[in-house]
Amino acid sequence: MTDQYAPEAMQQYLDSSLLIGVPSIDQEHHDLVTQLESLITTTDAHPNSEHFSEIFSRLGQQITDHFVHEEEIFRALDMPADEVQDHVQTHTEILNQYVRLNIDLMEGQPLARSDVLRMIKRWIVDHVLQHDIRIRNYLPKHRAENN
Repeated sequence: MTDQYAPEAMQQYLDSSLLIGVPSIDQEHHDLVTQLESLITTTDAHPNSEHFSEIFSRLGQQITDHFVHEEEIFRALDMPADEVQDHVQTHTEILNQYVRLNIDLMEGQPLARSDVLRMIKRWIVDHVLQHDIRIRNYLPKHRAENN
């Protein structure tokens, strides 16, 4: 069985078929996956370790900045209001989960490394696959090709 957190497995998420088509957003996705890989490959980075805390803190700032940037992109595109609202709500849910997890970590709650990595993977990879990929449909180039 392949380890879903192995660097080789993470590389599939950087495949060009998963690019959104907005270079700055694609770069941010790459950077977020790189941070996730850093947590995965740094085996001494356990949820209550200082090293994990440093990476997790950087990741939280990157996620926040990315969501702000992405929401600016939504406003620039002709996306339906309900789709924008759904996407922004997902961002809010992820940020709320980040805050709750951060509080648990600061309180020294015992957390399984695999559970924490699974959650972070959902925030980054699953979010791109389930939500961000749809941004392609509203880019001018995509619309021109489909008309």
